[in-house]
Amino acid sequence: MRYSLLDAESEEGSGESDYDPFKNLDWESEYEARKIRLRQLCETEEFKPEFSIQDSWRNGSSPDVRFVVDENNKVLYCELPKVGCTNWKRTMLQLIQPKTFGKLAFDDIKGPHGHYGEEGYKYITEWPAEERLKMVDTFYKFIFVRHPLERILSAYRIRHWKRYVDLCGICSFDWNFVGKLETVNEDSQFVLEEYPVKNRTTDHSMIIRYYKGLGKHWLDKLYETYKPDFDLFGYEVPNYLIDIQ
Repeated sequence: MRYSLLDAESEEGSGESDYDPFKNLDWESEYEARKIRLRQLCETEEFKPEFSIQDSWRNGSSPDVRFVVDENNKVLYCELPKVGCTNWKRTMLQLIQPKTFGKLAFDDIKGPHGHYGEEGYKYITEWPAEERLKMVDTFYKFIFVRHPLERILSAYRIRHWKRYVDLCGICSFDWNFVGKLETVNEDSQFVLEEYPVKNRTTDHSMIIRYYKGLGKHWLDKLYETYKPDFDLFGYEVPNYLIDIQ
């Protein structure tokens, strides 16, 4: 399934100001299609890693894969900066530490990254390699992504520039669920019964403001740099950005 969510959300001609391109979407089919697409692309020569994350663990190295571990519920969440990871880590913290969550200081919960450590959440690299391998084979694994151009803009004044494929070893794992920030309400409801999210926005004034005048050459350069993220998750450069260059 090839489509640009940014184009879909800015679709004109519907005659309705509250036009919702996702209104009649079959969500279960959509979620299954995302997994199948990712799985198939990860088997191609372009994306299949020469050495998987699991191979590295078996060989004694520990690449920094940011899996937050909920050992009791057997869930792994791979955090990606600027894709709602702070909210997800707070939600995971409540699931991981249900007895102590209510006793934590307010600042520890509302802080930028929840509460890390013995009374908080832990990353998978804190377990021995043998345990890590068991976890990624048997635990429920999920990830949330967003359109690469929106994520780049969100990271403009900070250091979160790495691609999805570099941060989470995307093609090393068979993901149980791939969520997208553009459909976060429906996606998060599918993963958890309750998740404190903001409504998605269809206002593209900010992305237009920053990318307008960038020029086709540099827009193409950005696309080529983040091409694996575009391709693996079915994103495209929206036409309205191409037209204003």
